[in-house]
Amino acid sequence: MVGDLIRLKLALTRNQVVGGRAAWAWTGAAAGGSAALLVVALAAWSAPAIAGDLLAAAYLIWLVGWVVGPLMSPAQPLHPGYFAMLPIPRHRLAAGLLVAGFVGLASAVTILLFASLPLYGARLGVWPFLLAVPVAAIQLGLVVLISRSVHLVFGRLARARAGAALSGVTLATVLVLTQSGWMVLVGLMVSGIFEHGFPSGVASVLRWAPSGWGLAAVEAAGARDWGKAWSIVTAMLVLAAVLLAAWGRALGQARGARTVVRGSSGRPTPRRFPFNGPTGAIVLKELRCWRRDPARTTAVAVPIVWGVLTAVLPLSFGAAQLLPWAGTLIALMAATWLANMYSFDGTGLWITVQTGTERADVRARQWAYLIVFGPLAIAVTVAFTAWSNLSWAWPWALAAVTATLGGGAGLVAYASVAAPEPGPDAHERRNSPGGGTEGVGTAFLVFFAACVPPAPGLGIVLFGTVGENPVVQWAGVLISIAVGAFVAVGLGRAAAARLERTAPEVLLLMRSGRAAPGVVKAPAPGEEPVASGRERAVVLVGLVLGPLALFAQGLVPVVLKLTGNHDVRVWFLAMYLPDPWGWLTCTAMILLGGTLIWLAVSVVRQHGNPKRSLRPSAWSAPSTPDPPGRLQVGRAEPE
Repeated sequence: MVGDLIRLKLALTRNQVVGGRAAWAWTGAAAGGSAALLVVALAAWSAPAIAGDLLAAAYLIWLVGWVVGPLMSPAQPLHPGYFAMLPIPRHRLAAGLLVAGFVGLASAVTILLFASLPLYGARLGVWPFLLAVPVAAIQLGLVVLISRSVHLVFGRLARARAGAALSGVTLATVLVLTQSGWMVLVGLMVSGIFEHGFPSGVASVLRWAPSGWGLAAVEAAGARDWGKAWSIVTAMLVLAAVLLAAWGRALGQARGARTVVRGSSGRPTPRRFPFNGPTGAIVLKELRCWRRDPARTTAVAVPIVWGVLTAVLPLSFGAAQLLPWAGTLIALMAATWLANMYSFDGTGLWITVQTGTERADVRARQWAYLIVFGPLAIAVTVAFTAWSNLSWAWPWALAAVTATLGGGAGLVAYASVAAPEPGPDAHERRNSPGGGTEGVGTAFLVFFAACVPPAPGLGIVLFGTVGENPVVQWAGVLISIAVGAFVAVGLGRAAAARLERTAPEVLLLMRSGRAAPGVVKAPAPGEEPVASGRERAVVLVGLVLGPLALFAQGLVPVVLKLTGNHDVRVWFLAMYLPDPWGWLTCTAMILLGGTLIWLAVSVVRQHGNPKRSLRPSAWSAPSTPDPPGRLQVGRAEPE
C-alpha cells in the first residue's frame, strides 16, 4: 500500500504542479536548499560556543515552516478525505500517508538540513556522531508528524471564526518573518548575540522545544551524560508514536460539519438610508458575510497582523520610522489579499447574474471594503504615529493611508473582475485557510499597483517639506484623498462595465474552473503557445527577483543611508560600499528591480491572467463539454 500511495502522490504532483506552480515549487526548493546548506556550514565551521545555539534556532524555524507551510498551500496531493470510504485500517493509512509525505522537494530539503546534526556530532566525538545519525532520522519523522497533526488541528479550528482568525494571525506572522526577518537579524546583530552566544534561558528554551530534542540528545552524549541522552531519544520515540496514533485515529473520524452562522428568523431586517437601495442591500449582505464567513475573518486578520508586525519589527534595533506607516501597510495588504474578491462566493455570482445587479454589486463590494478596512487603517495610523513621537510624519502617514485605501478599493474591484480565479463555494472549502484560489500573479500586481495612488499626494508633501511650508504639506493630504476617490470611482466604474459584459463567463469559470470557449484558445497545430518558456521565466524572475532588487537592495538601503543608520549592513550590498559607490549601487538596484517588474507585468498584460494563460496545460488540454444535466453558462462564439 505504501508503494501505491507514493506512486499516486507522484502522479498527482506531476499533473497538478505544472507551469507557474512548478516554477514556484522549484524556486522555493532552491531557496530552501540554500538555507539548508547554510545551516550545514554553520554546523561544520561556526564557533563551538554558538554552533549549538544557531542549530537549535534553525531547527525551530524549520519546524515552524513545516507547520505553517501546509496552511499556506492550496491543497495536498494526498488528502486524507480521498480515502475515507476505503476499507483500510486507520493506523495503516496513517503510516502509509506518513511515508508518502517524505516524497517531495520539501522533504528532500529537510533531509539536507538535518545532515547538519551528524556533522555537529562529529565535532563532539565519535559516540555523539554515531548517535546523531539515527536521531536525525527520528527528528525528521517527528517534524513531519508535528506538521500533519497541527495541520489537522488548524483545519478543525478553521471551520469557526475564532479558528480562522488564529489561522490568519499565523499566516501573517510567517509572511512578516519571511520578508522582514532581516529586521530581527539586525536586532540580534546589534545585541552581540553572534559573538557571545544566546542567553542561557533562550538556549534552554530552544532545546526544550521538540525541534531541539535531537540536538540536546547529541550534546548530552558529547558530555557523556548517557542517561539524559537516552531519555531524550525515548521521549522523541514516544511523542512520535502518540502523534502517529492520534493522527491515524483522526483520519477515521467523519468530516465535521462546518459552523453555520444564521441570522434572526421571522424578523425582517430594517433598511434605512443609506441602505435602502439595491447597492445598500448588497452592502448589508457583504457586511454580514464579513462578520460571519471564516474565510473573510482570515482576510481581515492577515492584513492587520502583517501591517502591525511589519511596522513594529524595526523597534528590535531602536528604529521607530515605520510606525506611522502601519495603517498604510494594512491597507496595502488588504488590497493584495482581496485581489480575487469574487472567489469568496464561488458560484454565488449566479444571484448577481440572475438579478442583473452587476453594477450595484461592484459598488457595494467597494463600500463594504472601505467600511471594513477604512476606519481600522486610519485609527492604526493615528495611534501609531502618536506612539512614534515623529511630528513630521503626520501629513506623510495620512496622505499615504487615504490614497492607499481609495486606490485599493478600485484595484480590488477591477482585478477581481478582470483577472478572476476560480474559488470553491463556502460549503466546499477545504479545512486549510489557503485551500481556496491558487493564483498569486494578480495579487503581486495589485500589491505594486496599490503603491502608485499615494505617489501624487506624497510628492506634494515632499515639496512642502523641502520648502518648509506646512500648508503645502497638508494640501498633499487633500490631494491624496482626491486621488484615492478618483481611482476608486474610475476603476469601480470600469469593473462594473466589464462585469456586465463578462458575468456569464466569470460564473462559468467559478463553477467549472475553466474559461469559457473562445476566451483561452488552444494553439493550432504548428503554432507557438500563447506564452513561451522564456516568457514564463521572465514572469517568474521578475516577480521574485524584482521586488528583492527594488526594495531589499534598493529602497531599504536608501532609507538607512538617509536616516544615518550606517552601521546596519546585514545583507544590503550598498551598505558595504563607500560613497559614492553605495549610492550608485542603490540606484542600479532600483533600476534593475523596476525593470524586472515592468517586464513581468508586460508579459502578464500581454497574455492576460497569469494562471490560465501561462500554464502549459491550459494550451494543450482542449476544453471539454459540460456533462449532461449541468447548467450551460456562457455566450456562444460565432463560427
